[in-house]
Amino acid sequence: MQFLKFKQQFSEYIIFSTKEIEKLYPNFNKINLLSWQKKGYLQKIRNSWYCFSDIKIDQTVLFYFANKIYQPSYVSLEAALYYYGIIPEAVFTTTSISTLKTKEFKNKYSLITYKNIKQNCFFGYKLVQKENFTFKIADIEKALLDYLYLNYSIKNIDDVKSLRLNKHILQEEIDFEKMNEYVKYYNSKILVKKIKILNQFLNA
Repeated sequence: MQFLKFKQQFSEYIIFSTKEIEKLYPNFNKINLLSWQKKGYLQKIRNSWYCFSDIKIDQTVLFYFANKIYQPSYVSLEAALYYYGIIPEAVFTTTSISTLKTKEFKNKYSLITYKNIKQNCFFGYKLVQKENFTFKIADIEKALLDYLYLNYSIKNIDDVKSLRLNKHILQEEIDFEKMNEYVKYYNSKILVKKIKILNQFLNA
């Protein structure tokens, strides 16, 4: 198959899978994908998932990649906290939550990781519309709860201070009534204690 014909067919795809290719071309030879990678036309994101090498990559495109290649999932934890301006350092790992097992995929653009969470805690995310794609990301309260829940090193106020959280954004943006409702689904006394410590930090 000619690459130009293939690219014209998939030009509107941010990322595409071999299953999507085979729907259009049932007899597609996957050797083409390896050849096009060697020529620099394609980049593999994970097994069976690819994008064109000339695509413009930014944080939100990486979020879309993360949503697509491991489902169900939504962006959360450090990636979401940086997106909302809650933590100061740029994050080079795209972190997500999934009901599937903990997993990670490394590609040219990012390390994409997934943390497992129980089914009844898989909620609290929203759809963000970009020009030609939509990605799922935890809302600010859920991202913070996921992070506190899965970060076992947080035990006291000094541990919270060490995270260098943006106190102003938290005070202005966090809906604590919503967060207290969310906490119930985790059924975790330790998480409740961490929220109390967070409140101490914000009111200090």
